[in-house]
Amino acid sequence: MLLIPLGNSCHGVQPHHPRWEGKMRNWWTKLSSLLFGESGGSPIDKTPPRKEANRTGQLVTELLSIVCSKNTKLVMNNTELLSAWPGLFKTLDDTFFTIEITMNEVWAMLGPGVVCAISFEEGSRPHIFLTTVKRTKVIHRDVIEVEVFLPDSIQAAGKRALYRVPVFSNFDLIGKVALQPGKWVDSCIEDINANGARISLRTDVFDKIQVGDEIYISLSLEDLQSIRAADVRYTDARSKSIGVHFLLTANQNSENNHLKIVREAEIFYIREVQHLH
Repeated sequence: MLLIPLGNSCHGVQPHHPRWEGKMRNWWTKLSSLLFGESGGSPIDKTPPRKEANRTGQLVTELLSIVCSKNTKLVMNNTELLSAWPGLFKTLDDTFFTIEITMNEVWAMLGPGVVCAISFEEGSRPHIFLTTVKRTKVIHRDVIEVEVFLPDSIQAAGKRALYRVPVFSNFDLIGKVALQPGKWVDSCIEDINANGARISLRTDVFDKIQVGDEIYISLSLEDLQSIRAADVRYTDARSKSIGVHFLLTANQNSENNHLKIVREAEIFYIREVQHLH
C-alpha cells in the first residue's frame, strides 16, 4: 500500500508548497509511466510470451492436418471400458477433429467429455495423445463418427500402446516403492498408465535398483489403493527415476483400483491442461 504524506511533512514542507507540488507531479508522472506506459491508458501487459505453447499447438495442428488429409489409421483406447477400437482420421476443424472408429465386441457410444487415448503412425514413427470426446453419431451399424477436441500435445509413443499420463503435483496420488515386500519408501509417480509408470526416487533407493529387478509399487488415491509387482525396464541416473512395467496380478480388486486411479489421473490431467479447474 502506498502512503502519501498529509499535513506537516517530516521535513517541514507543507503539501501546498510549490516545491512539494512539483515533487508530487514528478512522482505521479513516474508512477503513471511504470503502470500505464509512456502514453497512459491501459496497464502494460506483463504476461510473458507463450511462444513454446503456441509452437506446440502449431505442431499439433500441422500433424493432425497431415494424418486427416491421408485418412491415416488409428487406434482409440478408453481406460474406463478397457477397450480399443480401430479407426481412421477424417477431417480437421479449428478446435476439434473428426475420426471414424469401428466397433468390436465392445459397442459404445462415447459421450461428451469421455477421456480417450489415440495412437497412430506417421512418418514410420508411432505417436500417441490424450484427449476428450466432443460428440458421437452412428454412421453405419458398426461405424461411429467421433468429434474429438484437439490435444494440448502429441507424444512420440515408442513401443507403448497406451498413453502415459503425466501426474501433476497437485493430484493427490501417493506412491511408494518396496524393493522387498513390506519395506516401503516414499516415491514420486511422474507418469502412469495401465501397463507402466515412471517413478522418481531418493538417491539412496535409486542406487540399489538395476534394470531387470522386480519391485513393488503401492498407489493410493483417496479410498483407492493398489499394490502391484513390477519389473524395472530402464533407469535414469540424471533424474534418479525408473521406468517400470506392471506385472499381472491375481488380485482383481487391486487391478480394478489401479485402472480407476489411472482414469482419475487422465481426467485430472485433461481438466488441468484445458483450464477447467
